[in-house]
Amino acid sequence: MVRCYSYTRFSTPVQASGDSLRRQTERSLAWAKSHGHVLDDSLHLHDAGVSAWKGDNLTSGKLGGFIKACDEGTVERGSILIIESLDRLSRQGVRLALRLFLDILERGITIVTLQPEHIFENDTLDEMSLIIAIVVMGRANEESAMKSYRGKASWESKRKQASIRKITAKCPLWMILSEDKTHFDLISERVDAVKKIFELSCSGLGGMKIVKYLHAHVPPFKKVWSKTSIRRILSDRSVLGEYQPHTGSVKHKNRKPIGEPLLNYYPRIISDDVFYHAQKSLKDNLVQRGRKGNNITNLFTGLVRDTFGGIMAVVSKDRRVLVSYEATRGRGDFVSFPYEFFEIGIMRWLKELRSEDVITHKRDVNDKLAASQGKLDALTDRISKIKRELKSEDDIEPLMAILRELDNDRKMLVKEIATIKEQLASTNDIGSTQDLIHIMDTTEEPSELRQRIKARIRDLISSIVVDIKVIGQSRWALVEITLTSGIKRWVLMMYSKGNPAFWHQSVNSRDDLLPLLKQHGLWCHSPMRGETE
Repeated sequence: MVRCYSYTRFSTPVQASGDSLRRQTERSLAWAKSHGHVLDDSLHLHDAGVSAWKGDNLTSGKLGGFIKACDEGTVERGSILIIESLDRLSRQGVRLALRLFLDILERGITIVTLQPEHIFENDTLDEMSLIIAIVVMGRANEESAMKSYRGKASWESKRKQASIRKITAKCPLWMILSEDKTHFDLISERVDAVKKIFELSCSGLGGMKIVKYLHAHVPPFKKVWSKTSIRRILSDRSVLGEYQPHTGSVKHKNRKPIGEPLLNYYPRIISDDVFYHAQKSLKDNLVQRGRKGNNITNLFTGLVRDTFGGIMAVVSKDRRVLVSYEATRGRGDFVSFPYEFFEIGIMRWLKELRSEDVITHKRDVNDKLAASQGKLDALTDRISKIKRELKSEDDIEPLMAILRELDNDRKMLVKEIATIKEQLASTNDIGSTQDLIHIMDTTEEPSELRQRIKARIRDLISSIVVDIKVIGQSRWALVEITLTSGIKRWVLMMYSKGNPAFWHQSVNSRDDLLPLLKQHGLWCHSPMRGETE
């Protein structure tokens, strides 16, 4: 008995809930029974919401799986593939569609179409059958091309009219479409909540801290506040007034953008600088590792490395100590330094800094740097996305034009960031950071201040390299601090266990470092660079 396989396809998920699947399946079953064959549905050859316009059903759909099953012998030669019409196989250009059609026949598979009813076999394929196939394939391709053109034209018309009449009533939760559908009205208390979320993020607070604050002070838009909802708001470009039209849906995993975002579509509620500063804060919070909770145990999470470039973490042994992460996994020597005194040493160094010694921290300039860096990150992601789209697009010239424009914007941002860093290097005020440290030293509940100081430290410092030596009862730590300007500073710390004491000294130049090391009999070379004296 010959086995028949029914392949059904429809390009939009909406058709799945309609008549298309039932119609195609029932007609295939009826044809198989009328010819004394059996219909095998073990491969489940149903491509729901999969387009044949670009061959998605072949590359990632069930049709590609059917051909693979033929090659593997799961589907035997002499089997029959039943389809409603040849346009279910492909709506690509005639050459590609014909190649697919002939490939299936050459695998010993008979193709049966039901509308109109026709049997195509490799051994009996004559000129008339081939002409019929080519005509149907050509018509299917032309129809899809016309639908694509009309769809793009329709969206283009809506985009042009967007300033007069809004495309859709869907909008962010802090606004509502007006009755005449010409503009969006803001919901003031929700706008205030969104602004507060951005303010808290820019101050360095992570998702859980923001959620805790909102639960205490701000009613949620839906049921409850969550880290997911906070991250979604912070990443939503509609706060800048942008609207990105899409096709498809998240539910069916085929949602994708149409064209460029519409600017000034929504009322803007957040400035560019604040938005991109928040993006940088989001990114910083994602790369930081360590314990989460009310008490911030490590002010330097993600910044501290050993001399081999490995991460150094804070672990609890007899006391909290700073140690190489590799050593905590049994790889390397467990040489540690008490974190309590390491933090004290860095804090004292920060409090002793003079404005002319280091890069200085002026909030407005630093905010501008964070915003520009956030813009650069977003632009880089967008360039990468367009490069991926180029691989699947037939008409690449429009995307290439966008790519060239974005690359020019990227180059301008790189120059802008370099200029801002120069401004930071010449700014003359680190008092705000030192004031925070002083307040933290005198308050009984410093957790909130520690969060703010942690954010400031990440603005000031790009990396900390620590080299630890144990000499008798003493532990020495040579700390090399690289500031965000590229300037380097060194702090030498000593903790004595036998006679509890802590000592530290800082230097501003390499010329002062080597004599200091030699004075204490520690290193005869610079451990950070391996340069002999």
